Amino acid sequence: MRLLLATELWDYINLIVVCFKLELKRYSLKINLCDRDLG
Repeated sequence: MRLLLATELWDYINLIVVCFKLELKRYSLKINLCDRDLG
């Protein structure tokens, strides 16, 4: 039971990391687009 909980927690953390990386990539792309528009 405890091992299962740890595994679920790990999956949840991985999911958060993936979502965070996607948001970060989209955010940096947005910044690059803004820089290009200003430049």
